[in-house]
Amino acid sequence: MEQSDIGVQHNQAAEEENVRQVSSEIEIICKIRDLKESDRPFVISTFLNGLYYGNNFFNLITDKNAFMSNYKLVVDRLLNTNNVVIACLKDNEDVIVGYSVLSPDFLTIHWVYVKKRWRKQGLGRMLLPKYPTTFTHFTTLGLELSKKFNNIQFNPFDL
Repeated sequence: MEQSDIGVQHNQAAEEENVRQVSSEIEIICKIRDLKESDRPFVISTFLNGLYYGNNFFNLITDKNAFMSNYKLVVDRLLNTNNVVIACLKDNEDVIVGYSVLSPDFLTIHWVYVKKRWRKQGLGRMLLPKYPTTFTHFTTLGLELSKKFNNIQFNPFDL
């Protein structure tokens, strides 16, 4: 896969129009790759914890174990049926610095995660399409960041 590619097996012509440009500094250090099976525990854990602790709705569920075990099924389905775009270090592909879960047409954002020390450097932009239309999950921070996109709509049922 070329470094400028985003995601797995997609319509190259349609996607080229919708991929954000990569910051040159981040591009020197990081690369984009597809999800590996060994990435799944990290992706699932950060997705579930981010959703539970970062969203005022989900953390109302007092039985955290019930949330984690039941919502893991949703996250597994998302990972199995969508594009998972991994940003990792070029010199060590096992070090994940961020990822996004995007619909097959790259118009729906299901989740984006960037490690704290890598935030505010353009990595999130690198992981997201330029013109998404929908997002299905959010944290308090994610809801604020969604305002940077024109005409994006929240639809938790677009899974």
